[in-house]
Amino acid sequence: MILVNHHRYLAEASDSEGRRLGDLMLNPDFAPAAEWAHLQAVRNDAVAASAHYGPGTIEPVIDEVLGPPFVCGIRIRFDAQDPAYQGAIIHWRFFQPSVEESAARLVRNGALRAGETFRHRVYILPQTENDPVPTAGTDVESEETVPLKLKRAAIVRRLDGAGRLCPAAWNDLDFPLFVKPEVLAEATALAQSAGEWEIGGILVGYLHRDTDSPEVYAEITAQIPAALADAGHTYLGFTPQAWAAVSDALALRDLQEIILGWWHYHPFFCRHCDLARRHHCLLSRPFFSRDDQELHRVVFDTAFSVALLLSDIGEASLCCDWFGWRCGAVETRGCYLLNEYHSNPDDHPTESHSTATHTANAREHPHEQ
Repeated sequence: MILVNHHRYLAEASDSEGRRLGDLMLNPDFAPAAEWAHLQAVRNDAVAASAHYGPGTIEPVIDEVLGPPFVCGIRIRFDAQDPAYQGAIIHWRFFQPSVEESAARLVRNGALRAGETFRHRVYILPQTENDPVPTAGTDVESEETVPLKLKRAAIVRRLDGAGRLCPAAWNDLDFPLFVKPEVLAEATALAQSAGEWEIGGILVGYLHRDTDSPEVYAEITAQIPAALADAGHTYLGFTPQAWAAVSDALALRDLQEIILGWWHYHPFFCRHCDLARRHHCLLSRPFFSRDDQELHRVVFDTAFSVALLLSDIGEASLCCDWFGWRCGAVETRGCYLLNEYHSNPDDHPTESHSTATHTANAREHPHEQ
């Protein structure tokens, strides 16, 4: 995908007393945000699902209170078949990873102590011909596109009797996601047999286009264990051998399923700690680690890619959490557990869809560095 960007993004940093600490040069990765924005446009029937990604334009959203040059987010526009569609706004949290990376410079030069709270406000400057480094994800065309098929299937049939998982994580911006109960049962059984080792697999299924609306939704129909993954007590990596086994399994199933994401298991990291220490330990509750986020960003970068995390936190049953892309960041999300009655996808004509294989500035947003 080609992204056109005419601005540089910086953050004005100040301490808790409002004293200016300096400017942070930001280099945000726009690619995940563009992927998500394009999927939102498809869901709104603003762009054709069968069209290859055209150029997208990154537009800053000016902060209505502070005024220019301060921004509260970005909007990524595509050539829309619906002229009324303005595109989704991606708010200030999108800049957070870039702010964290740049803030390390303030720590190195002594303007900020490690762990000290500071505030930042993102602003823009025009791009110049002398800018030496292009913004990540900008003016770079993806090396590969993956042709997809959107299967026509009525979402109302999936919703009939479906239960909501992770209700606290539901967000109206997320596309509907359905999972068959046997997928969770199989993953849970594998996790419970893994002991103190991480384990995982690949989630496969279909992308559907609703028969009565433009909505796009995903249905996870199976999980393929990553038996040949590189795994340990605190890590999981998908090796070439693991991917080859997944490819072979998909070929044997011969159901035209696509890869929709992955799942992995976190063992009880605090198993050998005393109860008092467990109460304050971040490892004693479910979490999507930096390594997990990096793996998702590199390997599962399409906007529809999701992740299931099964966590042992010392309770009778494993915790189940879902994650996916929202506004260019990996966030917790909700999921529907399918009714047993809807075990097979509908047989409907398919719709071609090609997609690339690939959160927002508070007015004074506190940040822990």
